[in-house]
Amino acid sequence: MIFEPFKQTTWAKKYAWAPDCIEKNGKYYFYFPTDQDHIGVAVGNTPVGPFKDPLGKPLVSRNSPGIAAPRDFIDPAVFIDDDGTGYLLVGQNALNIIRLNDDMISYSSKPVVLDKVKDLPHFFEAIWIHKKDKKYYLSYSDGVGISYCMADSIYGPYEYKGRILDEVNSGTNHSSIVEYKGQWYLFYHTADLALATITADSPDRKYIQWRRSVCMAPLFYNEDGTIQPVKQSSSIKIPKIN
Repeated sequence: MIFEPFKQTTWAKKYAWAPDCIEKNGKYYFYFPTDQDHIGVAVGNTPVGPFKDPLGKPLVSRNSPGIAAPRDFIDPAVFIDDDGTGYLLVGQNALNIIRLNDDMISYSSKPVVLDKVKDLPHFFEAIWIHKKDKKYYLSYSDGVGISYCMADSIYGPYEYKGRILDEVNSGTNHSSIVEYKGQWYLFYHTADLALATITADSPDRKYIQWRRSVCMAPLFYNEDGTIQPVKQSSSIKIPKIN
């Protein structure tokens, strides 16, 4: 356990959701959503903590000026651009882009809300951002699969390019895209492991869509920068439990 919002903050009350973490200048910044309303930030010296809440309050909430939050205010993704500027992207059914100050725990500029129809068709949740060859890529859950858009600026305008990954058996999908030693990878999740290990008569069976296991696949780009769709692998490795 690297951080417990309900024990280590005075303001988080319930529902800790999917977080994100990034390093800058030797510090690690851990962004976490709670209560369906708030995004907090904790700071540590290593990626596994210990993390501490430096603000004593949320970094941003659904009622903060300029924020659009038509549904849950969840799924933060943090990104540092080539010039060192940090950005926090967050939201469900509406995407907010917040330019962070250099300290990574505050912001001064007004959030930018992308147009869901023009910039992010079918956007539902689980935003992710990466940059390759001066192009910005936003990938996200469209409620079924993983869609993506491309732009020349972090604020857009973005152009919808289709799906990276089709529907999985775990309901929605929360993915990320990273580069390691010259190869790009897509991380996503399925319920394959739970389906293979939880018997049909188990009470836990009804929670299958929340019993998610991480999958990884190499990602390839076309000459024009678009992403080649990823085919899911049906093979799983079931660990032996003594």
